This record gives sequence, C-alpha cells and structure tokens, in this order.
Amino acid sequence: MSILTSLLTLALVILAGLWDVRTGRIPNTLTYPAILAGPLLALLPWAGPDVISSLAGLAVAFIPALILWALGALGGGDVKLLAAVGGLLGYPLILEGLFYSLVAATGMGLTLILWRGEAWAFGQRLWLALMALVVPKAPWPAWNTELRIPFAVAVALGTSGSLFLPLLDVHQWHF
Repeated sequence: MSILTSLLTLALVILAGLWDVRTGRIPNTLTYPAILAGPLLALLPWAGPDVISSLAGLAVAFIPALILWALGALGGGDVKLLAAVGGLLGYPLILEGLFYSLVAATGMGLTLILWRGEAWAFGQRLWLALMALVVPKAPWPAWNTELRIPFAVAVALGTSGSLFLPLLDVHQWHF
C-alpha cells in the first residue's frame, strides 16, 4: 500500500472519528467521496491495492456492516465508513482492520458499561441472551439502547492498527 493511500485512509478515519464523537453522525460528504476514492486510486498502479482487491475489500466490509445496520447495531454512516475503508485498504488487509476495529469497539463498550456502573445488569442481559440462543422459545432480553459508542473511533483505532502494527514488527493476526 502506498503512503498516499495510507495517509488518505488515516485522514478519513480520524476525521470520521472526531465527527462521530462531536455529533454522533458521520457526514455523507466525507464517506461518499471516500467510497469512490478506493477503487479509483486502485486504477493507479503505484497507489495501493489493485482494483479487484479494492472492490473485494469494499464488499467484505460493506456486507457485514449492512447486516449489522439492519439489526440496529450500526448507523448508516458507520456502514459507509467501513465500505470506504475496505475500498482503500483492499482485501485482505481490511480483514485485519475489521478485526482490530471490533476489538476496539468491544473495549470501548465494556469501558462504558463499567464507567456507568451497569456491569451487573449487562451480565444479566448477556446471560439471558445466551439462554435464549439455547433454550427453545426463551424470550430475547431487551438491550439498553443508550449504550452507544462512536463506532468511527473504533474504526480509526482498528484501521490504524492494521496500518501501523506491521511497521512495529510485533506479532499480529494474519487472516
């Protein structure tokens, strides 16, 4: 991946993360051009992943994010941001970015639960959810919809991890 594509990707996720923290939204004016930028940059032989890798990365990030959006777990801006990052990183690097993003989001969510003193209630809902998966006709627990995190921050952390950890030569997951 070229320095240009890496810097563009980092600028995108940092701006999206800051915007998400301040407003709870990620603007279309940021995500739509970035979605186009990945495959277009891929047309330049020196600029990053090839076109097939870029389109595959876009799809690999977009499809699961769209499913999570349909379930109410992600916002529309998060879906578009992940698609853009997938197009810029390409496949298979987007797999590492998604993995690190989910790890960061999990850490952020657990920190928020502990910060609010809701660990016991969360544990009870988690247990009921696990039981609902195993026990036939068990009711699904209601989740606290106020426990929202700025997912773009997790995407920024995960994307940064996928770009910088190889430079540190630390052991990392390879997908």
